[in-house]
Amino acid sequence: MRLKPVVVMMLLASAGSSLAAGSLKDAVEQTVLKNPEVRAKWLGYKASSDEQDVAKANYYPRVDLNAYTGMEKQQRPTGNKGGAFGHSGVNLELRQMLFDGFATQSEVRRLGYGKLTRYYELLAASDMAALETVNAYLDVLRYRELVELAKDNYAIHKETYDQITERVSAGVGRRVDLETATGRLALAESNWLTQASNLHDVSARYERLTGSLPAADMSKPGSLAAALPADAAALRAQLVHNPQFKAAVYNIRAARADAENKQSDNYPTFELRASQGLDWNRDNVDGSYKDGVVQLVMNYNLFRGGASKARASQYAEQLNIAYEMRDKTCRDIRQTTQIAWNDTFRLKEQLSYLDQHVLATEKSRDAFRRQFDIGQRSLLDVLDTENELFEAKIALVKADYDYQLSHARVLAQTHQLLATLQLAPLESSGPDDNLGDNVSDDEKVACAGGMIDSVKLDRDAAMAARPPRTAVVAEVTPTPQPAPAAPGSNCDKAISDLVGNWSAAWSGKQLDTYLSLYAASFEASGGRTRADWETKRRARVGKEGSITLKLDNQTCKMSGKDRGEVTLTQHYSSKDYSDTVQKTLELVQEGGKWKISRERVTSGRTE
Repeated sequence: MRLKPVVVMMLLASAGSSLAAGSLKDAVEQTVLKNPEVRAKWLGYKASSDEQDVAKANYYPRVDLNAYTGMEKQQRPTGNKGGAFGHSGVNLELRQMLFDGFATQSEVRRLGYGKLTRYYELLAASDMAALETVNAYLDVLRYRELVELAKDNYAIHKETYDQITERVSAGVGRRVDLETATGRLALAESNWLTQASNLHDVSARYERLTGSLPAADMSKPGSLAAALPADAAALRAQLVHNPQFKAAVYNIRAARADAENKQSDNYPTFELRASQGLDWNRDNVDGSYKDGVVQLVMNYNLFRGGASKARASQYAEQLNIAYEMRDKTCRDIRQTTQIAWNDTFRLKEQLSYLDQHVLATEKSRDAFRRQFDIGQRSLLDVLDTENELFEAKIALVKADYDYQLSHARVLAQTHQLLATLQLAPLESSGPDDNLGDNVSDDEKVACAGGMIDSVKLDRDAAMAARPPRTAVVAEVTPTPQPAPAAPGSNCDKAISDLVGNWSAAWSGKQLDTYLSLYAASFEASGGRTRADWETKRRARVGKEGSITLKLDNQTCKMSGKDRGEVTLTQHYSSKDYSDTVQKTLELVQEGGKWKISRERVTSGRTE
């Protein structure tokens, strides 16, 4: 007995089920041959072929042989013989359908399209299983690299921790640095554990798909970029071969045949019946009897309560549903393909930037390390740069594998992934699709319509949108010095310093320093709140132009250990205003320092 090639392949795959795949091709082959989901689709396709054969049987005659024997009992009018008697016989009947309103023809066509639908669903399941396997295979490699990065990152932080511990123990390091190093070491260990857990999870996914654990020495696959369509136009042309789209098209044709089948109730049925019977002791009359019948039987339903019309309408709507599902499938395919196609360009460009980031960060890390060793950088600077380098390497590894996966995603949508890997699905050739009523409009849908352009960075436009840069002229502003106490002042040094600092901060427009010299209990004139007063002072003092401030005739008066006042003459001049006023500053001790609790103009222009 000869085995079919597919069966041979499955037996070979079963024999090697415990062997781990060492290459991407081997892993995908294991999945396509052994994955339960793919095999279920394959068996469903096989079952659909048998289902169509069941419908085709209606074209052939039906022959039934009936034989019987037993006792009968009859009650007859007076004078006729009755009672119980034995009765045996045999009957051979042939029935041939001549016309059934095209029901059988439509049903055979529906199941034929159903078989085609199952076939393309098998191809789609094979493509998706292959893509999932590529993803799982790359993820195992990806997280193995990330685990190594996390392990190295932990070792670096452990070395730093040990170095800081030695310094602290020797009395030349700070305790806060040790606490910082301890926290970063714990974070590095947590990152290592996270990546190890991720590797465990993707290995479990790989085992679910292929039926075997990942090999210890999985080879890194070659690039699939050469198999991609040359451009977007070629990509659109290949999308019509997507098995999901094909399955949706044949599902429409199956639904149309089903709707036509329901129209058969509007026609009469004709059937040829022929029978030959032989029985004995019929009606308790001894002897043998032979009956032969040849009939043409017509059946025409006249009324069924509107059921036929309702059922025809029901299946017409089912056909409309099939149209909508085809359109949805097209949109899904177009979205998935466009994203994958754009990723092939985006990730390729992004890889160069991420690689530059890693190289630049490595240089910064090394420089920071050297500067830290001679005391020019803090430990926090070094650890931050180390963490940035770790994150940059992770981003580079992830982008590299995402880039490889993007090629497989495009090939899966164009039904080229298995062929690129030199593999074939369980059924490489489909059934005949010429069933007599193919409608080309079923495939005329915008699955391969216009595609969104790939993302391109317009750097020139980004810079052109920026405001023009103005030349920065370094302006040396002399550090304001506290004004010396006025001649003849009776203020002590602390109060004189307060007034001098207040004058210097005001004229130097050092707003934060200026406002800090006012007490928390400061009372603004005019009943204004402190917040409102500060807002207005910031606007007035901070306006454009320089301020000149001169104080004289300064006298002090104490009203206790923590209270006093200063009376002075203030000469103020700015770009657009100048005046001379007599002013009193009421002072209060706050936190051991003199501060202004109230400011009053006693003569001259008020605020």
